[in-house]
Amino acid sequence: MPCPYPVALVDIDACQPERCPSPCDPQKDCVLAAVTTLEDQGSPYLVTNLHGGDLDEWVWTALTEWTTGDASAVECLGKFVIVVSEDETAILYSDDRGVTRVEVDQTQVTDWAAHAPRQIDALDQTFIIVVGADGYIYGSWDSARTWETLLEGAITTQDLNRVMIARDNSNVIYVIGNANTVLKSENGGESWYALTGPGGLYGAQALTALWVVNEHEVLIGDDGGNIWETVDGGETWTAQNDPPSLPTNATISDIVGCGCGILWMTVKDEHGQLEQYNVIYRNVDGGANGRWYMPEGIVVSGVYHVPFYWPEAIACCGANRAIAVGGDTDEAAATNGEITLLA
Repeated sequence: MPCPYPVALVDIDACQPERCPSPCDPQKDCVLAAVTTLEDQGSPYLVTNLHGGDLDEWVWTALTEWTTGDASAVECLGKFVIVVSEDETAILYSDDRGVTRVEVDQTQVTDWAAHAPRQIDALDQTFIIVVGADGYIYGSWDSARTWETLLEGAITTQDLNRVMIARDNSNVIYVIGNANTVLKSENGGESWYALTGPGGLYGAQALTALWVVNEHEVLIGDDGGNIWETVDGGETWTAQNDPPSLPTNATISDIVGCGCGILWMTVKDEHGQLEQYNVIYRNVDGGANGRWYMPEGIVVSGVYHVPFYWPEAIACCGANRAIAVGGDTDEAAATNGEITLLA
């Protein structure tokens, strides 16, 4: 479904824990939230869906508090939603899926002005973690009302791109960033240490996608099209085989698990010279090496300068229903955002 506004969708989240329904489950109870870039002469949007991603059921809410910057990431916990904006150096939180919103900005969290928040994760409202520019990490223990700086760029000064709390042990948290940066906490964010990043064989790649299978098993994607896995908590990393038809110069933009050992992965190629390919993969073996494949009919491609969308993120409602979002994030050309339902 093309967006009704000149925006690109940059992130999406399912507002419930992963689950393993029957393949016949219509999964209409799954709630989703996505966020967009800045509308021309307007605001970014929070986009919600209460009906499992059905393409005619999206509700668009303008985030009118922000008029100069894109939204960057969204976290959805039932009716409680948090939207991060790196450009605005602020977050918005809402207890009613965006109908009413409260802004927290650099006047309340002084580090955000110079070290902007970028990405977010949470299991519930009792602890919310945000990673930011220059190696900064922030946490909230009161439903995003107040924030504490957990790491002040002491281990790395690289921008941090993704964060995920292990679902089987909330004390274990992984963070990835530019220049092959991987950070880990084993005490719920109180202290951090650097792991040897997986990209040493290929130079200092930016690490761009993260899925924590459990506290010991982690998948990471980078901006060179590589997928890395560890089964020992990040002590050692193995490069997976390239998935079929992996685009040249691809960026692994997102990896998400859906229950039943099923994962989805989005890949974008914004660097092609003649053609640019944007691909969605599935894996039904827990992310195992060599088991990624392209389900028929969901490869999006286009000749250079012809409209197409770059898949930026993906969420899933159980094992058999996924929703991908994307669009051209170039501000001058962001007129072709897409929502794709894969069911």
